[in-house]
Amino acid sequence: MPPASCIRSREVCALATTASTRNTSSFARTRTSGLRPSHICSTVASCTATVKGPHPHIGLATVTYLFDGRVMHRDSEGNALEITPGAMNLMTAGRGIAHSERSPASARQGTEGMFGIQSWIALPQGHEETAPSFQHFDATSLPVVEDGGVRARIIAGSAFGRTSPVGMLSEWLYAEVLLGAG
Repeated sequence: MPPASCIRSREVCALATTASTRNTSSFARTRTSGLRPSHICSTVASCTATVKGPHPHIGLATVTYLFDGRVMHRDSEGNALEITPGAMNLMTAGRGIAHSERSPASARQGTEGMFGIQSWIALPQGHEETAPSFQHFDATSLPVVEDGGVRARIIAGSAFGRTSPVGMLSEWLYAEVLLGAG
């Protein structure tokens, strides 16, 4: 649940079947592969600041991606990194990890806002007890495709002929797509 200081938030949960993608023209066409379905839940929030104290996760991976603002990630594996707009964190909980997310002190003192999305991705059954891990990728390390008024940052997976460096335990796609006016 987003903190009370959030101006607006929306939780979106869906059941998605593990899929493979194939590039057709400029669009990625998806077909289901008949593998185990995965639950994907996302929270989209716009806040003045956030404080989410240490809390545990098991059997899933979380993707944190910001459009605006900053948040500090700390976890029980010793990782401590600030997430900034366009960067992504993938925390694979596996058999268990505790973490916290907190706006930096300067953001909590002023009027700096935060707008981002966090998605929870169920791990495939065979990987639910994997060792916990953490990956961070700066915005400059994620591929960007621009064509005909469309700009897409490939955050995870492959699309439009480009592949993100993010290591994944199953196939999924995460992209920020911006459409030009008109």
